[in-house]
Amino acid sequence: MGKIEEVIYENYKKAITEGDYDQAKRAVELGKVLKEKIDTEQFVDYDSLKVPITQIIGKHFNPFPYKYHEIQGVVELTTVVITLTEQENKLFGLFSRNETKGKSIKVVTKQLIAQHMWGKEFVANSLIRINIWRLRKKIEPDITYPQLLISLPERGYIFLGNKVDYF
Repeated sequence: MGKIEEVIYENYKKAITEGDYDQAKRAVELGKVLKEKIDTEQFVDYDSLKVPITQIIGKHFNPFPYKYHEIQGVVELTTVVITLTEQENKLFGLFSRNETKGKSIKVVTKQLIAQHMWGKEFVANSLIRINIWRLRKKIEPDITYPQLLISLPERGYIFLGNKVDYF
């Protein structure tokens, strides 16, 4: 990732963490403008040459397109088909119904996860983290740098997915 994308993405994460959704929306809009400039004017951020530009921009500012077959517990991410366990499917379903895209930022709280998964308002944080980790292991391109399920410390998670009918 280049320095420009890094700064915009850090600004976005900080805004989300602090609950400043207007600032987060501005960061997303700036990312879109940057992507358009890169695409139409062949701008090159030399620090990002280690990774293809489309991969960098797609990571942070465009929700990931996916198909979700809830009954079968299957997720398709462009060219990858992922089979989910019952627990992973239940959790992914919750995130799928609460996508963050465009100007609509939806925070899935830990309380909502606990209620949805176990019918309780509160469970051990470790139980939630383990289930998130297992799901991330399957759906994230790079689990060390989550791009689909973004953690918001002390608040919950946002899901950067975009459910589609076809690719």
